[in-house]
Parts: sequence; C-alpha cells; structure tokens
Amino acid sequence: MNEAGFVKKQPAFKPDNRLGQGEETDEERERADKLFTSNDRREAFRRLSVTTALELEQAMLHYKKKVLLDLLGKKEVNQNIVREHKTVYLGASTDIEYPLCLGGRNIVLVDPTFKDEVGRLLILNKIKDMGGHEPTKISEDEYSFLFDFGNGVEAVSVELVGKSYASREEFSEYKMPDKVGLILSFITPSGPTAGHPLDARVVRDKLVAGGMILVFGEALDETTMNQERGRFLNKNFGGDIEEAIRIFKGDGGALLSEEARWIFKRHGYELVPTDPFEYERVEGGRVTAEMGEVTTFLKKGTVL
Repeated sequence: MNEAGFVKKQPAFKPDNRLGQGEETDEERERADKLFTSNDRREAFRRLSVTTALELEQAMLHYKKKVLLDLLGKKEVNQNIVREHKTVYLGASTDIEYPLCLGGRNIVLVDPTFKDEVGRLLILNKIKDMGGHEPTKISEDEYSFLFDFGNGVEAVSVELVGKSYASREEFSEYKMPDKVGLILSFITPSGPTAGHPLDARVVRDKLVAGGMILVFGEALDETTMNQERGRFLNKNFGGDIEEAIRIFKGDGGALLSEEARWIFKRHGYELVPTDPFEYERVEGGRVTAEMGEVTTFLKKGTVL
C-alpha cells in the first residue's frame, strides 16, 4: 500500500501463446489438480474454451483460466451463494464449463445460439462427455444432470435461453430474474450497447446479498465511468491530477486501481482486484496486434 493507504495495482497477465484450446501449462495443471478434487470439475476446467478472434484465442483462454484459478484459490467466490442461487451467464455460447468450474448448481445460459436446436444439442453432448451423466429434460428450456463438485454427485439444473442481453432494457430480449447469486459475462456483444454489455447499477437489485458479478471488461458504461472519474478526482485530490500522481509516486496503474475501487464502492460493490490482461503479437520484430483489458469481479455490498 502507498502513503495514502491505497491498494497497489495488480501485475498484468502476459500470456504464453504457444498452447491452444484444451491444452494446459504446467502451472495450470498443478494448480487445477490441487483445487479441483473431483474428476467432473477437473474435466470441466480442462475443457474450458473462449469465443474470440483466432489470433487472441490462446491468450484469452489462459487468461480466463488464470482469473478463475486465482478467485477460487483465494476463496473469493462464495460457494454457498452459487450453490443456493442462480448463476446467469450472459453471452455464454456453449460454455457450460465456466459456471460449473465456479460451482454453479442452478445455471442459466443466455445466448441467441439456443434459438437453434443445434446449440442445445451441443450443450447436452458436452454435459454427457464431461462426466458421463445423461441430461434429463425438465421443461422446454431446462435440463437436469448429475455432477460431482467434490463432495459426491449433486443435481444441477441448466436453463438454455435463446435471447440476447443488453444493459439498456429497450435493447434487451432477456430480462434478468430476481435473486441471482452470480452474473457472468466473458464476451462483448455487438449492437447498440457494444462495449458495456453489463451495467452493475442496473442489475444490483437483482442480486442477493453478497451476490457477485464476474465480467471481462468494465461493469459500467463509458459515460458513467468518465463522470465518476471526475468525482473521484474532486473528492480525493481537490480536482488536482498532479497531486494525485504525486501521492501515487507516478504509478498510474495504482491510481487507476484505486479509482475503480472507489467508484464501485459508491455504487454498492466491493471490487476484488484481478490481473489485467495485456496481449501483443510480435512478428518479425514488430508488434502486429495488441490488446489491453480488465476483468471486473464485484461483490454486492452497501451503497455509500
């Protein structure tokens, strides 16, 4: 912590791009073997995937795995909450493995791909391949299956919702249910709300006490973030950016981390630090592609 008592920025994650889908680094394998005590959950982790541009696929996959291992290893994901309440995954594609790794028992996968029977069949086949348990149809959109999280097999439900979600209600086909334990999003949808698929302010009342948000990217839209940055600077440093930089000893990353923590606290969330993602592809000594992004993990608290 620095002289103002602020938390120092987490180091950036810089991926090893030599491995592909379904492959694990030695560190991933070692950490997963210790963390996941059942074959089902371990296999779900091994099968994790991402849907993104081909050139980013490998890097994003290993980043996704690292954030998951970090949060679970530090026991940041409340297992009682994900056991008792819904886990809603926005823009899920066919990624049933992600919520299972996190401990979700009542899973809602939201993605337009489920308007097509092919998308549904892919999910059902993946469930069967993971643990050998045949899914049972409960209703038109919901299925049940057995899965071992580490304490013997348990019943898990998954609802397949063939709709799109946007933070602005007028653009959203899917309406967020009440009493949600965990909201996930790992991709940014196209359309009118591209760039901010999830607004933490909009969904806060839908979360149970202590409910969580895990989203790749910001959890507030750009306009709101810019307004809040101004408030942060005025409240803490009298609007003087040079004073802020002096207190943080020129560490812009640490300043941004504290800024984000302060902003989300204002809106009733505890921000849990995660490694930011930084990617670059170098060909012939020249950077040909690069990307920087954060993962936002929030826990519902009290609004200031």
